[in-house]
Amino acid sequence: MGMSLRDLEGMGLQEFGEIVRAWNRTQNPDEPEPMTPQEEDALAAMLGI
Repeated sequence: MGMSLRDLEGMGLQEFGEIVRAWNRTQNPDEPEPMTPQEEDALAAMLGI
């Protein structure tokens, strides 16, 4: 991804998730769209996190 460990350590989980989503879109443009925020919230509730 071209980021240093210091950059990664300084970001929150949500920021890191956005970076991963962007990376995945550029690497696999034909993949389905990521989950919506509502789907993410439902998954988090199901997992208890």
